[in-house]
Amino acid sequence: MQEVLSYLSMHFSENISMQEVADRVYLSKSHLSREFQKNMGIPFSEYLRKLRLNHVAYLLCHTQKTITDIAMSSGYSNINTMILNFHEKYGETPSSYRKKHYEKDDFPSSSCPQPLETAPFQINSYMSLLKHAAFEEISRPLDKKQQSPVHIRTSLLKNMGPLHLCHNDTINIGWANSLMTKTLYQVLARTVREIGFRYIRFHGILDDSMDLYHETADGTPWLSFTYLDMVLDEILELGLKPFFEFGYTPYSLVEKVHNIFGTSCMNLPNTPKLLDKWQFVVENVMAHLLERYGHEEVLRWRFAPINALYVFYHIFSVEEYLAYYERTFRSIRNFAPDAQIYAFGLDTGFLSLKGTKILEEMLDYCVNHNCMPDAFTFQCFGCDYSKTPLNKTEDKLASELDRQSDEPACVSADPDILKHEIALCKKVLQKYGLEKRPFHIIEWNSTIWQSDLSNDTCFKAAFIIKNILENQNINGIAYTHLTDYSERRVLKSSLYHGGYGLLTYNGISKAGYFSYQFLTMLQQEKGIITAQGNGYLITRTKDYKKIQIILYHYCHYDMQNRIDYAVSAEEQRTADRYYGFTQSGTKNFHLHLSDIPEGTYLKHSFSITIEHGSSYDTWMLLGSPDFRGRQQIEYLNNISTFGLHYEPIHITDTKEWSHSAILDEHEVRLILIDKK
Repeated sequence: MQEVLSYLSMHFSENISMQEVADRVYLSKSHLSREFQKNMGIPFSEYLRKLRLNHVAYLLCHTQKTITDIAMSSGYSNINTMILNFHEKYGETPSSYRKKHYEKDDFPSSSCPQPLETAPFQINSYMSLLKHAAFEEISRPLDKKQQSPVHIRTSLLKNMGPLHLCHNDTINIGWANSLMTKTLYQVLARTVREIGFRYIRFHGILDDSMDLYHETADGTPWLSFTYLDMVLDEILELGLKPFFEFGYTPYSLVEKVHNIFGTSCMNLPNTPKLLDKWQFVVENVMAHLLERYGHEEVLRWRFAPINALYVFYHIFSVEEYLAYYERTFRSIRNFAPDAQIYAFGLDTGFLSLKGTKILEEMLDYCVNHNCMPDAFTFQCFGCDYSKTPLNKTEDKLASELDRQSDEPACVSADPDILKHEIALCKKVLQKYGLEKRPFHIIEWNSTIWQSDLSNDTCFKAAFIIKNILENQNINGIAYTHLTDYSERRVLKSSLYHGGYGLLTYNGISKAGYFSYQFLTMLQQEKGIITAQGNGYLITRTKDYKKIQIILYHYCHYDMQNRIDYAVSAEEQRTADRYYGFTQSGTKNFHLHLSDIPEGTYLKHSFSITIEHGSSYDTWMLLGSPDFRGRQQIEYLNNISTFGLHYEPIHITDTKEWSHSAILDEHEVRLILIDKK
């Protein structure tokens, strides 16, 4: 131990690893960790963190160095991490601490800490950033605190039911006419191959931009299907099925216009004459689809009216919507009695805030008029709408189309908001005896803001994994959107401007995209769940020859520190985007699996971290350059893939296997174990 402490004191300014220290004293990393805890009374990482903070406090009292210089000379590579650690230990910021102690003429020992004594040795200098390795291949920073270990013991004989994942049921792509662009078509072809999406959902198939609806001089309607057919042909060529939303409304079919998103018309026909014309549109579209694509094919599609969530923005009333919905419902049924009709597209956040009266009113109407949809749809954007007046949310949503805007609605402090709001809606459906009908979240994200800088980070990977694994009681959940080329125009020049997508507007995969790939790999095994809890899920195949383990370390938004205002392009390149999350430290999992068939296995370990699988962090490491050419874009895509590690495992006659893994904040790890 004396040699270990002496070595650390001499090399505190270097990026030394725990393996390097262990090698110097001829111990394994795990042995050194145990011996350090035994002799020093605290873990290796906690000891080093206290030393570094003590050094920070000493320099604050005795020098005029800047906070940044003090952080760097004390071993911190990130000033924000130092500030958070310092506040946690001393209860105030470094600046506040310095004001209290530096202005004094002398520095009594009671005011400023002296070099920390640890019997029987004394350390006079301090280490910089160390990396603590897990028992396998991935290193973790030691300047972060560690959570209490999560101990997982399970038998492969345990059966908690089959794994049910619905992440790739549907994907959103924004506007229908965007499907006619080469870039989006190529991205879709790739995602169908890598993730296996089944349905594709889009807005504006009847929008005036699609040039579908026309009237003669005397007001007689007629339709042109040229662009509609082009879009649908591309969808089918990709192997997808359309989630066909009858929207938005042609301007000729409304009396007034109230837009939130772009130039499309979200108002509804609200007079008998206009509803008759709307019926003409729906029926002729259905007739055309059946004639062109065939009855058998069209019955595999999904049809929906426009989302009812615009009721909350007072674009139309509940009464107007229900009249429109029933006319749409019957027009579809007249031509395809067996067609799948999905409704209503309400926002769960508004239902949670305002109560479920609107949902119940719609269900009552459907019961009384015999027009109940085949499946129910909702949207969840993780918002606490009580924090922002609705009119301001609406104004910010609209202004974001033309200029930078602050966050339209505050994110919720509840990390389990999706689960809680799904339960709220299901409770209402159960009241009507409709709990067995398909339940779909058709638009979902952690925020309604399409400029949230966290959208580009590793946070999204853990967010996606957590929510999909914890909500296996629904039939579909569709992320909003596939790419940043989404509902709005891309006005910001920065490659990573906080866009909504799983990919950038030019097709570079973000961390969230790789989490979808992980889920698809997990889904392919059709596993049986043997253990599930906070941050983990374990499955195995029916023949016990394959084991699947997924671990994730989700950290929710820090409501005090998150960036909820628009920032300039330059700030997007320099801001610490991870500062706005709870700093919970590393998460240690100890797994012990039993009843594994004896034999030799191969373990594949895939990981999404800041170092691997996050193109944003790789871009920052490269100096946040402007990527303009295809070659540069492909280069960033290729070097930003997830981490991968192989390792053989030998299961003896004990039929047991133990494993430890330390995950950094926002990390996701997928472990696939196959018997040879």
